[in-house]
Amino acid sequence: MKYVFIEKHQAEFSIKAMCRVLGVARSGWYAWCQRRVGLNSRQQFRQRCDSAVHEAFHRAKQRYGAPRLTDELHAQGSSCRLFIHQPISIKGAVIGKSTS
Repeated sequence: MKYVFIEKHQAEFSIKAMCRVLGVARSGWYAWCQRRVGLNSRQQFRQRCDSAVHEAFHRAKQRYGAPRLTDELHAQGSSCRLFIHQPISIKGAVIGKSTS
């Protein structure tokens, strides 16, 4: 809560002064900023899965659904799983084409 206040008012007051008044360490403030900017390992894994699914989907001429994409990715050695692909397919409009 204090870090959010510092973030909102950093244009008005110095970070050093706000940290002193609020009783927080500047190192804690800067560590909090770094955590907010960087991606955690789960988010990085999710991005890798997103890109792998989209590449496999387009290689298959946009005809594979989630189960076939999972098989394709496992054949390539990917550790992405079906329960991750389904939300990706909905979010990124990865929907297989009809062949008829």
